[in-house]
Amino acid sequence: MRHFAPSILDNHTLTLCLHGLPDVFLEGCGYTREQIEVLRALYAPSPIRFFSCFLSHSKADLPFAERLLNDLRAHNVTCWFDRHDMRGGLEWEDQINQAIKVHDKLLLICSRHAIYRGNVVGRSFRRWSSSARPVSRSSSQSCWTTTS
Repeated sequence: MRHFAPSILDNHTLTLCLHGLPDVFLEGCGYTREQIEVLRALYAPSPIRFFSCFLSHSKADLPFAERLLNDLRAHNVTCWFDRHDMRGGLEWEDQINQAIKVHDKLLLICSRHAIYRGNVVGRSFRRWSSSARPVSRSSSQSCWTTTS
């Protein structure tokens, strides 16, 4: 596809037509591949859900993750949690990638199990950073700790 003059897309056009526009056209408008992915997530039927999070954990941390999930939901934070939100019949990796794209925050439970055994942290961070959204950090001292 060749652009003979600058191509400008407004919000109305993106809302109505983004799903039908090929990537090569959007690249010709000046968008990068990362920006195109973000646009497609933003204008998808379920755009980024603000005040929401994707909760990433190792299986060994399941009891703590479930307690954290209940606490977050009690404070009206929408959370994606694999045990409750994973749907059968669909590719699990596609579901996780899409869920990371549409949620406002990624919450990693960084236990020894997550870091050393299953590399949960590394995989989750790579997926999150590929969504082209900023990453914020907080000190582990300001988080919950387990006593069990």
